[in-house]
Amino acid sequence: ALDIQLDGRPMKQSQDLKRTLLLVYLAEKREQHPRSTVAHLLWPDATEKGARHNLRTLLTRIRKEGFAPYLVADRSTLGFNPTAQIHYDAGRFRAALTDLETIDLTSLQTAMDLYAGDFLKGIAIPRSPELEEWILSVQRDIEQRARAGFHRLVLLALSNGQSETALAAAHRLLEISPYDDRGHMLLMRALAAAYQPALALQHYKAHLRTLKQELSLDEPLPELAQLADELRQNPAALRQPVEPLDKPEPSSRGPVTSKVHLPKPVTPLIGRDAELKRLRAWVLDGHRRLITIVGLGGIGKTHLALELASSLQDQFPDGIQ
Repeated sequence: ALDIQLDGRPMKQSQDLKRTLLLVYLAEKREQHPRSTVAHLLWPDATEKGARHNLRTLLTRIRKEGFAPYLVADRSTLGFNPTAQIHYDAGRFRAALTDLETIDLTSLQTAMDLYAGDFLKGIAIPRSPELEEWILSVQRDIEQRARAGFHRLVLLALSNGQSETALAAAHRLLEISPYDDRGHMLLMRALAAAYQPALALQHYKAHLRTLKQELSLDEPLPELAQLADELRQNPAALRQPVEPLDKPEPSSRGPVTSKVHLPKPVTPLIGRDAELKRLRAWVLDGHRRLITIVGLGGIGKTHLALELASSLQDQFPDGIQ
């Protein structure tokens, strides 16, 4: 739940959603904003004069609540005082995850404890296209960072022999991305490390049923099926420290001459296995000449398309461009 505190004291939850949204917006974007922009964001259907009047009234109420020292506002701009100490969990969460390759286990656990689910979850958003687009972009950004963070936390915990920490992190990862095969791989590895290989295989079978019933998919990622086979044959081997799962497995078919001329993303695609599987099925069924991936800017459409093209290179010997 959203928790706003002033000088260490929890603030009474206001019925005025505009007040809450304004405070969160200013905390999320620590800069000075044109009054007209903020007014239109919160009151899109009002005239500019009416929206600015509403904003002026709202700022007066917020100041009276005790926020006056934290606000800087003049006739044309407003924002939080850049010298004021403002602790914003979403900002701290992002800052802590800037370098997942070097972060240690304890610091990563502390950072992931800050993640409390969807940004502004449970807040009724007033009808405002610009406001909705901004909230969605922040939600996507935080969700992607959370997926990457929990993914890394499982790996670090397993490499340090902390299977219970790995299990908890894997479960949280799957709460965000329930169809993510790599997330299920991590959970199965964590169960194996906790001396529960039978439970890992039960989970694998349940995941296969879910893919079939909810996504009409008959097979998981080859890596996940291979992991299940390894569990059946030698579960003790999976109790050893693991390497990051986003490293490509060596091919048993020998080198392949690629004619794929596409840029390579600098980060792995995480949490989009269901979408990738469905797109692969559509491309390979031979019944579609055009597939369009749509969505707001910044949610990863290009990354998904590049990953799709890369996964299909052995199906198109004449190349992909």
